[in-house]
Amino acid sequence: MNTNQAFREDVLEAVSDLSYEELNQKISDDKWTIMQVLEHLYLMEEMIVARVWHQLQNGEDKPAEKKQFLFNLEK
Repeated sequence: MNTNQAFREDVLEAVSDLSYEELNQKISDDKWTIMQVLEHLYLMEEMIVARVWHQLQNGEDKPAEKKQFLFNLEK
């Protein structure tokens, strides 16, 4: 089984017992719901796969620009 499929299954198993209300509960105005995080993961994977497929089909080889990543625990 590939890594992405295993990750998907782990994520879905982790939330499988949650109700609709729990998945969509907002713990504060500046935090995402579980469902919003799941949708974000889905959309990002879809975009990345489409981009890789496009580059493979067109023979493009463009290195990604490195961007600074900041992780703030104070949020």
